[in-house]
Amino acid sequence: MIDYLVTKKGEIIEITDSNLFPLVDLINVLQTEPNEQPFWANLGIPLKQTVITKIAPDYYLDAVKNYFFQFFDNLKIDKLAVNNYFISVKLKSGIVYSGDLQTIINGFKNA
Repeated sequence: MIDYLVTKKGEIIEITDSNLFPLVDLINVLQTEPNEQPFWANLGIPLKQTVITKIAPDYYLDAVKNYFFQFFDNLKIDKLAVNNYFISVKLKSGIVYSGDLQTIINGFKNA
């Protein structure tokens, strides 16, 4: 099986290790807004609070955490800046990834 990580610059990184699929999907969701991806239409984080719904982006971040927690032994996501997050995860296989989105993406590029 193959999963794809799409960077903010539009680069596509092919991931073949099935242990990393949940992390790749989490990163893809954190980089998109709701309804932007066909597979994760119900997830995503708007860049700013919407005027119509009056729901802050932190609500969406909590929804993403709650959904993806089932795929990891440990999951922590902290907001650093607009559309940038610090992720600390322990995969079910025992592998630990920690860093901001760009650092983790660069690690996949260099692998």
